[in-house]
Amino acid sequence: MARSHAPEGFPAFSRHGSDVLVVWDPNDTQTDPYFTAAVYVGLALVARRQEGSDEADLTVLKEVETDLQNEIKRLQDMRKSADRVVNSGQDLQNHIRRMDRGLARALENSQEILTALATTSWDEERERESPIRFEDQVPGPALDDEDSTLVGPKSPTTMVSTGPTPRRNGQGTEVRGSAAPPTRV
Repeated sequence: MARSHAPEGFPAFSRHGSDVLVVWDPNDTQTDPYFTAAVYVGLALVARRQEGSDEADLTVLKEVETDLQNEIKRLQDMRKSADRVVNSGQDLQNHIRRMDRGLARALENSQEILTALATTSWDEERERESPIRFEDQVPGPALDDEDSTLVGPKSPTTMVSTGPTPRRNGQGTEVRGSAAPPTRV
């Protein structure tokens, strides 16, 4: 049956008694194996009905028919699985696009909230002038003021918050929170 005339869901290959049905599109090479298999199964069915066929020939013809039908079923199952994978991949891409838009909105909202709370940006130069040190800290590398690179022996870097600092938001209300980002010590 021509693909253009086959109803939705019509099997690409099936056998019902001595009738072999196949959906074929002359412009789609993926349907050619179904068409060829239908011809071979038809020839096997005809050969089995001939007089004088011995039992061994009939057994071989039955195996040919069964092998073709099994391989076609495997191919159809694999195509269905591949279609599901493609559809799942498209669904994932759609979810990722929505998540990207959600993250962009969250970033905009965060920026607006931080601006409304009068949060100032981190002043790196001010932090270099008055670093936070702990009494039990092992001496670590110093910052080279000219190019802001670490000099001296290498040691792990610890990040600490400068603690809550009172400040006022745009409406004059006192807000508590960290006025600066974590400081390198």
